[in-house]
Amino acid sequence: MSEFLKELAADPVLTILLGAGLLVWTIALVRRAVKGPAPLVQLAAWNLEWWEICLYLLTATFWWFYVMVQMVWLTKLALALPDPVEGQPVAPELLVASHLGSGAGFLLGCWMHARIFRNRPVPPPAEQRPLGWPGAFLRALPLYLAWIPVLVASSQLSSLLFPDAESQEALKQFPHASLAVKILLFAAASVLAPLAEETLFRAGLYRQLKSRVGLTNAAALSALVFAGIHFYPYGFLPLFLFGLFLAYAYERHGSLKVPILLHAMNNGVSLLLALVMDAPSKL
Repeated sequence: MSEFLKELAADPVLTILLGAGLLVWTIALVRRAVKGPAPLVQLAAWNLEWWEICLYLLTATFWWFYVMVQMVWLTKLALALPDPVEGQPVAPELLVASHLGSGAGFLLGCWMHARIFRNRPVPPPAEQRPLGWPGAFLRALPLYLAWIPVLVASSQLSSLLFPDAESQEALKQFPHASLAVKILLFAAASVLAPLAEETLFRAGLYRQLKSRVGLTNAAALSALVFAGIHFYPYGFLPLFLFGLFLAYAYERHGSLKVPILLHAMNNGVSLLLALVMDAPSKL
């Protein structure tokens, strides 16, 4: 805890975000006490059988892995990079290739699944009126600020469970990478990853599971898969809670743009904080 307080004192941006997040929670709790809970949109479920949901995940996982491996292999071949050595930092170019390949693979898997089940009825859009990107941003911003205290608390709890855990490779590499790598890594993490993962986990898996197990269990199960697919034990708890936040954002506002922007803010600000601090925390 003392290390975290020192880190907080040395990072005014995180301190401001944490304070703003606590203020958002205070306002939300007072509003809930006065007006009651905010209504949900009640997104239509995507009625698929269990085997179809499993096929959806297998299709997305196969194309994610295949495209990522091909991207890394082609990058290593084109730039004549050595094979990664265990215990040594991964080449930044390979890190960019893996992130770009992951996002592209997820999107390709979702598209392939849509082609397989193109004759099945798709649930109608939930929006009463189309929500533009500026409106989605205004809805995502307070949710992001509310997420910061939860992220800080869950990260500190994870630090107790995994005291020797290190930051994710992207956060470690980002401050010292070349400008071209910074731009590509930022685009992959803050644009492609949110678009691909929200399409896969919220628009797809969450709405499919909702038809089988209901809203709450669907949010929890999709968040578990979302956290597990990152293969980062230290971050499992924060990622699981973030998956719940993203499902709530989708269900609350009925537009996939809101969780996409919430996800983009989380990834983008994490990278920018790593750049400013020049020694990324595990947040």
